[in-house]
Amino acid sequence: MKRKMLSSKPSKNPYWKKFNSMQHKVKRANEILKKDLKKKNVDWKKVQADSNRLMLLLGECNYITQECKHCKKKGKWT
Repeated sequence: MKRKMLSSKPSKNPYWKKFNSMQHKVKRANEILKKDLKKKNVDWKKVQADSNRLMLLLGECNYITQECKHCKKKGKWT
C-alpha cells in the first residue's frame, strides 16, 4: 500500500515553504557544527552554541511535522 505524500503545492500546504526553509537551515547548522568539531583547537563554547542552534532547529522541525499531521487528520489538504 502506497502512502500519500503531503502536497508539494504551496497553495494546498502552507507549511511546505517553511519546511524547505527549515531543511536548508538544519543542513547549514549541521555543516557548521561538523566543521567546528574537525578543528585541532576546539572552542567548546562555540561547539556548544552550534549544537544548541541545531537542537533548536530540530525542535522547530518537529513542531512543523506535528502541525502537518494535525492538519492532515482534519482534512485541510490532501
